[in-house]
Amino acid sequence: MKLFSKLSVISTVLCTAFVLNGCISPKEKFLAKADDGDAQSQGILGSVNLTGHGTAINYNRAYYWLRLGAAQGDSISAYYLGVIYQYGLGRVIPDQIRAKRHYKGAYKDIHLNAKRGKLPYINILAEMYYYGRGLKQNKAKGLKMFRYCAKRRWQPAVENLGIILFKDGNPNNLSKAKSLLIEASTYKYPRAQFHLYKYYLKNGDNKNAMELLTKSAGRGFPPAMFQLAEKYIEINNPQAEMLYKNAAYGGYAPAMLVVADDIPEIEEKLKWIKSAVEHGSLSALLQYAKLVKDQVNPDPAKEMLLYVLALKIKRNDPKIERLILKLDDRTGLFFPVKYTWENVYGGENLMLANSEINRVMRRFKAGDVKKSKKLYEQRLAYNPLPFFMNNDWYMLNENSVAPMWSALLFKAVEKHELNNPGFWISYGISAGLAGQGTAQAFAAFKLTELIKKRAKKNRDNSLINIAALMKANALILMNYDAEAYESLLNNGNLMRDDLHFLINFINFWCRPLLKDKVKFSKATGIDAKKLSKFMLPEKKEFLNLEYGRVVPIMPKINEPQIDFESLNKK
Repeated sequence: MKLFSKLSVISTVLCTAFVLNGCISPKEKFLAKADDGDAQSQGILGSVNLTGHGTAINYNRAYYWLRLGAAQGDSISAYYLGVIYQYGLGRVIPDQIRAKRHYKGAYKDIHLNAKRGKLPYINILAEMYYYGRGLKQNKAKGLKMFRYCAKRRWQPAVENLGIILFKDGNPNNLSKAKSLLIEASTYKYPRAQFHLYKYYLKNGDNKNAMELLTKSAGRGFPPAMFQLAEKYIEINNPQAEMLYKNAAYGGYAPAMLVVADDIPEIEEKLKWIKSAVEHGSLSALLQYAKLVKDQVNPDPAKEMLLYVLALKIKRNDPKIERLILKLDDRTGLFFPVKYTWENVYGGENLMLANSEINRVMRRFKAGDVKKSKKLYEQRLAYNPLPFFMNNDWYMLNENSVAPMWSALLFKAVEKHELNNPGFWISYGISAGLAGQGTAQAFAAFKLTELIKKRAKKNRDNSLINIAALMKANALILMNYDAEAYESLLNNGNLMRDDLHFLINFINFWCRPLLKDKVKFSKATGIDAKKLSKFMLPEKKEFLNLEYGRVVPIMPKINEPQIDFESLNKK
């Protein structure tokens, strides 16, 4: 393959990461071909707008061309479209499922061309291995490929390798990293310019650092625009506001939060914070949770799921754990929410929980029960998943809505969520609140089945405890008191990995079990002083998923009054 000299790059021709024939055509030629539907040209235009290789970064324009190229089967278009979805660049919301789909679709052709020795494909395959994009992560293999391409002066590989060696922090690699970043910066690659800025800043060369930061920001790299805005704020430069906004529109979460801070209107502020949440910002998750709690319609389930997602981003964080404990003390929602969101990661998945429950509840609270139920049923029919993922059964129960509303929700998502432990926990809780012991017993049984399936991979003591508690609670509801406490006793003392949450689960959702606290305490090993008061719910209409029908409530029959005195006289 023909190699590019620095002179050819600095000239008027367009450099791109995946020109396959070794020669560069003018941008106008690519535009003309792309407009005529040439997939490779569409991929080239998309790539340069995505990476800033030869032009300023424009994520929205990149998305436009890459979609066209990918739709026609261009593998490199598909790969870079996956990058846009993975990181949520521009106006695109991060979507890991779509990203994986595009990576998978692109891999076969990329691998084939990489085996043929084509540098653009080898560089992309290196990215797939090094960053784990569609492949099992193998940094050593990716690094070897980057070095191979960089030795042959393939410019994107020079940039990639320079950034990797710089971020690695190994003092032995810093000299090589600097050399590669300088080379890539002469090609006007904005990512390389930004990391070279960091290198100079770290080494006290502020003049060169600022020059490179300004160049990178000028070529539309969002982190560079944000950093330059931070510098401008210090000297009251009015361009700071524009840079923050441009970085925010580029999909950079820290900039989104800065923009949100300057907006007084709560709805508009919330849009930016939610966008930052979707882009994986921990600060945004916690800020959004506070807004949900204090200013937006209070929704404890939404607040809890935000904390659960936050804890997945930053594990074992004491601040987040305290927030979860405090909220669980008020609601008992930790276990239901945790297991509903067990396999869901990333702030972008918050959209899964954007239900219309508040709209439904506004009508219900206004006294318009018929219209609110009709609206609820319409939205369930359209898309029930957000109502389930937001754990809206809790909101329905808190507003004293008939339990059948929750039952309709579980029926609507039943086919898709049977292997979700959160489904059976939430359904079992709702059945118990409706006083329906048989339905709750079925939920406990299905949860136990799930636990057995998962036992080979991992043992989850919290799930085992929840299943045992729901089974015993169901037995109390069915008037099998002795059997209830015996079942807990046979289960042995509850395995108390999460004792605090377990006690809250009992006190909120298993209060029939507290009918005899002494027996319960002996059976579980939990101090009776930590338990709340016994309460037996009124039996109400509910859907039993085991039989697929509504369990009717037998009406009370008033027995006729008998006049015993008259009978005696007769």
